[in-house]
Amino acid sequence: MAKTYMERLAEEAETLAQFQLSRGMIEEILEAMFPVSEEKTDRVKNNKEQAKSEILTLLDAHDIQKFGKNNAWSFMNAVSDWAGHRTPLRKTATYNEMNFAKTIEGHPVLDQAKVLVDSFMKAA
Repeated sequence: MAKTYMERLAEEAETLAQFQLSRGMIEEILEAMFPVSEEKTDRVKNNKEQAKSEILTLLDAHDIQKFGKNNAWSFMNAVSDWAGHRTPLRKTATYNEMNFAKTIEGHPVLDQAKVLVDSFMKAA
């Protein structure tokens, strides 16, 4: 089972690495992931803008760039780094356990990013 998983992951990584995302596409994906509406409080708006900014910063990180610049695989790795390693806005007593569970079960932010990336790939 692990061997099959790793083989499929390698295939998916190769497919994603070959698909280039323009800066506009990346911003559109982030906007869909973290929509900001006028009726939200300034705090909510700032938190969403900060999340987008942090992911963009991670996308330019050296360890992400080894996957190539602005391709779907490097974008997914930046989102994964953000989702798994960011400092929470509120750290509860069970934060670490809950974050680990999300990682094992499928992190909703990562899942959403993958759906959005797939939609760009299908449209191409």
